[in-house]
Amino acid sequence: SQNCTEARERRITQVDLAKSRIPAFRTELQNISSRLQHFEVIYKQMLYHPLNLWSLRMDLKQLGSEVLDAQKSSLPNKNLLQKFSDELLDARESLMNMGKYDKFNLLSIKQHLRDLKDYIQSISVYGKSKIGNCSGILRSVSQPITAQVNPFGVANHYGAWGMDSMPGSPELYWVMVLTSSKIYGNTIRTYSSYKPFLLNKPFTDFRVT
Repeated sequence: SQNCTEARERRITQVDLAKSRIPAFRTELQNISSRLQHFEVIYKQMLYHPLNLWSLRMDLKQLGSEVLDAQKSSLPNKNLLQKFSDELLDARESLMNMGKYDKFNLLSIKQHLRDLKDYIQSISVYGKSKIGNCSGILRSVSQPITAQVNPFGVANHYGAWGMDSMPGSPELYWVMVLTSSKIYGNTIRTYSSYKPFLLNKPFTDFRVT
């Protein structure tokens, strides 16, 4: 009789302990679910690496062991723990899918990241040179399609005009005419958009250096 009483008290203690751990399970699972959603966003954007998931995988493993231990106790209602167990299983499957994706596509992801890095660097470099500083080379120069009377007078017969873009001026128009030597030009006149370009005002002149 005494042995039965002691066994019963131990069982009650185990049940109370398991019941007291359920709120902690719920909080930890919510935390892991939130972190997993963050990784899923990164995963969809192809910006993650397997090492990013290592700590999350270990947390899931530890929580799964604790839930399994709690399930061995004689709880009056095991539905909540079963729900936790099902959600843990879904989280593990999501992690496995991410791992498989990385296994077959890691190289393409790295290449994609390199391309993004190169693109960002090209954007950061583009547009930093001041107008009038000659650098680089011209590419894809076509024959003139439309003639435009230059704003510097009829004595200047040759030159060029066009539209370019720079930070803060997406529709920057410019005109550059050759000097009387017909060899080079020394001034670039810019307009903020097409209408000022047609009216020849307002404008800004830059000396070519």
